[in-house]
Amino acid sequence: MKARLYRLLADRPEFMNEDHEVRLKLAWTADAPGSLALVDRVLVVAADEIDRLCGYVLRHLRHRAEEAVLDVVGALTAERLVAIYIALPRRRRSAVKRDPVWAYHVARTDHAAIEAAEQFWDELPDVAIPEDMSWQDQDAYFCFIREADRYRAGLSHELTSKQVDMVARGRRKSREILANASQEQSP
Repeated sequence: MKARLYRLLADRPEFMNEDHEVRLKLAWTADAPGSLALVDRVLVVAADEIDRLCGYVLRHLRHRAEEAVLDVVGALTAERLVAIYIALPRRRRSAVKRDPVWAYHVARTDHAAIEAAEQFWDELPDVAIPEDMSWQDQDAYFCFIREADRYRAGLSHELTSKQVDMVARGRRKSREILANASQEQSP
C-alpha cells in the first residue's frame, strides 16, 4: 500500500500538499485528472508528512539516484525504503541498491509476496461496492466514506455519533489485525 501511495504522490505532486483539507478536496474530485479509485483516495487523504516526503524522494529517484539523497533517506524505516524501491520503475531499482542500507533492506524482502500483493491491489475494482446496490445506497455509502475520512483527518464532518463510534470500532479492529499479523511474523 505504501508503494502505491508513493507512486500516487510522485505522479501527482498536488497530493503532497500538507493541508488535509486541500488533499481531501483533490482526492475526492471526479474531475480529470482526479477520479481516483476509492482505496487511492483514502491513501492520499491519510498520507502523513513522512509519506509525502517519500513520494517526493520517489519522484526524484525516478530520474537520478544521488548518493546524498540515498544516505539521508536511508534513515527511514525498512518498510518505507522497500516501498520506495518497489514504487521505482524496474530500470531504476539497481541504482538505489548500490547504497548498502538500501541493499540490505531490499535483500531481506520477500519479493514474491510483494508481487502478489501488488497484483491484488492492481486488480481491485475502482469501488468496493456490490454491483446491485441502488444509486441511493451508493450515494449514502460514498457520503459516509467521505465523512469518515474527514473525521479521521481531524476535519469537520457530518457523521452522527453512532457513525463516529462505527469508524472508531473499525480503526480498533484494523489495529488488532495489524498487531496479530506482526506477532505472527515475529520469530
